[in-house]
Amino acid sequence: MSKTGSTPTYLSTKDTPLLAQRVEESARLARFFTKLFGELEHLQGDSIVFRLESDTLRVLVLNQEVELKSIRLKPSWYEPIYRWLADRAWSVSEETSSGSSSLAALPEKFVAAIRLPKQVVITVGQSRGPQVLRLSSIELVPISIAIERVGFLSYLRENCYELACATSGLIIVSAPDAENLKKSTSAMLSISQAIYLGSLSDPGIKNFALEASVRNPLIVTVQAGDALDALLKLKEFGYDFNQVVIAGSICQGFVRRCCPHCLREAAVDSKLVEVLPPELRPPQDISYRIGRGCAQCDMSGYFGSIGVQSLLVMDVVLREKLIAGEEQLSLVRHLYPLGLKSLLEDGVMKVTGGLTTYATLYNLTRTVPQAFLKVMAELRKKEAAYGKSVYSPEASLEIDATKVTKRSTSTQSGVSAQNYHAENEPLFAVGPDGKIRVKPLLLIVEDDPDQQNILELLYRSAGYDTITASDGMDAMAKLEQDLPDLIVTDLMMPRMDGSELTTRLKAHPVYKQIPVLVLTVVSDGEREYSLLDLGADDYCEKTIQRKIL
Repeated sequence: MSKTGSTPTYLSTKDTPLLAQRVEESARLARFFTKLFGELEHLQGDSIVFRLESDTLRVLVLNQEVELKSIRLKPSWYEPIYRWLADRAWSVSEETSSGSSSLAALPEKFVAAIRLPKQVVITVGQSRGPQVLRLSSIELVPISIAIERVGFLSYLRENCYELACATSGLIIVSAPDAENLKKSTSAMLSISQAIYLGSLSDPGIKNFALEASVRNPLIVTVQAGDALDALLKLKEFGYDFNQVVIAGSICQGFVRRCCPHCLREAAVDSKLVEVLPPELRPPQDISYRIGRGCAQCDMSGYFGSIGVQSLLVMDVVLREKLIAGEEQLSLVRHLYPLGLKSLLEDGVMKVTGGLTTYATLYNLTRTVPQAFLKVMAELRKKEAAYGKSVYSPEASLEIDATKVTKRSTSTQSGVSAQNYHAENEPLFAVGPDGKIRVKPLLLIVEDDPDQQNILELLYRSAGYDTITASDGMDAMAKLEQDLPDLIVTDLMMPRMDGSELTTRLKAHPVYKQIPVLVLTVVSDGEREYSLLDLGADDYCEKTIQRKIL
């Protein structure tokens, strides 16, 4: 049986039919496993056995060793099935308990995760010689749970889910070293429906990737230090950002996980913290928890492994910036509020959350690109005005609340995206209709038609999109249809005036995020204070200069 070796076999442009065959084979196997696990669930089986015989491949669905169904396939199916499982397998043998994976051969005992259309199958497998495979302890879990088990913190789970459910585009999978690159690729294959194409450095896949990524999600791999670094390597290998379809980029490495059975508070050597850049150092009074050693972890203090991630999802703004050739700092300023972190920052969050330790994290990474540090420093200054801490690992370890719009209310390190937003970019990057916004959307609430037209003309000429409402009640109805990035409202209106509208907005769990600017003809400092006390973000006279407004 041929198996993928550690040294890649580069493809030439003549091998396009081979790549097309690989994509077709992967799609066929995805359909096969979906049907097979559907049969298992329907028949209430507990295990599956693949047995290669002289002239056939028998697939048995069993329950307590009683045969429930037997499927006969051509022997040629065995090798593709073997490779499919090997690409998604994690060894659980004693010598590799830290979670090594293989894109080559199956170990004697392994755990495999297989993505189905709406679920992920997690199963314990056994390779009994070259002709028998057995899958048992089969568990079907939601995709979101599988993502959580890999180690994604709450601030990244929504973006990872979007990437895992991508139906087209390149997914660039990367890691700092070759061993972690294998593990990261296995993990992404396990939670997504993407097809593994090959190394980004392989010149033979480029033309095929440009064409096939329009119709399929494809994984290409490269060694890199973070998700943005990996994305930018596309250009190094001759890819044109104006032509290639990109779903996103993920950089991932795996570290030893603190044993949850013996987790206790403990002091941490200050020298380990001093290794970190100042922007990443947690508060001195933060409490750490580490495994103290128990029977479950063989007194090591560690139990299994956990991923450390850097991830980004492609959007219209990022694509335009890449095509324009903007510098890394500009890209990080756009992506950081959307969840992009360096591996080290994500790892520090996991250390302070009791998931791993500095010692094992530093075996994976110790560096942060300067662009990330600069944006973090800018963010600290921005947050100082809001009286919030830049470092809040507890918020990142919690499960995110339901979001009304994609990337609208996500938090990173306890920081609301709306508090650090690039100038003239939407607060709600994706509208309820799923369409990506390029311009910020303003809701103008004004009962005077002439004033309404003037404000519309003013804001549209400044590069904003607008919708209008004639009073507070009309505005509340409009909010059920779309979420603007700013509300500009008159104060004195019929039915519901600006004061009552502001009060209702700031009492709403979602609408309270939207900044409110109140316009009035009244010039009264006491009235201004009362409006701000109600929750208005600013107050402005209608007679104010256009530039200030």
